[in-house]
Amino acid sequence: MVIDGDADNCYVAFVPERSCYYTFSSYGDLDTFCELFDSNYYILASGDDADDQNFSLYTFLDAGKSYILNVRIYDSGVGTFEIDVENTHGYQAVDTPPTCVAEGYTTYTCTVCGDSYQEFSAEPLGHSYVAEVIVESDCVTPGVRKLTCSVCGATDTEEMELAEHQYGTIVTPPSCTIPGYTTHTCFICGADYTENVISPLGHTEVIPKKEP
Repeated sequence: MVIDGDADNCYVAFVPERSCYYTFSSYGDLDTFCELFDSNYYILASGDDADDQNFSLYTFLDAGKSYILNVRIYDSGVGTFEIDVENTHGYQAVDTPPTCVAEGYTTYTCTVCGDSYQEFSAEPLGHSYVAEVIVESDCVTPGVRKLTCSVCGATDTEEMELAEHQYGTIVTPPSCTIPGYTTHTCFICGADYTENVISPLGHTEVIPKKEP
């Protein structure tokens, strides 16, 4: 924006889109100050910096209302300056801790205009399960274990490992011609195996005694 120091005023009319605090600042080679008016040219605020040639004005504005910014300079001459407008929110933070399945986050909400945003801060914690056996395993059918989260109450089930065989043992002694062995047989599924094989004993010849 170019302003002539010999001119009286430079007016900028605008309508803010949101209700919040705004900062108006000037940058340039002219010693400037400003005044803020409503639509009826009633002065609302003014800005100047005695130690600097540029002004800074911080004030609250309502969305949808018309405002007029009047920029003036102290010295004569022609120069340039820029107006920087920054809307400033007044955010309050509310922390939401993570749960078993949801991330933790912080919600920032402007107390003036209601604008809000979220920042995620923590991964889900995961469930803390307590296990309860509801169907026992055997050597044929896997059992079922019920899982209940001690934090949120969520439930799930998981399959258990097969149980070991339940063996009964029968020892068959050897005979003259047949080997002996030990048989282990599962009384649930019938699976079996043998061990401890003993060779046949062989015949024992008996010679009868002669009568005298």
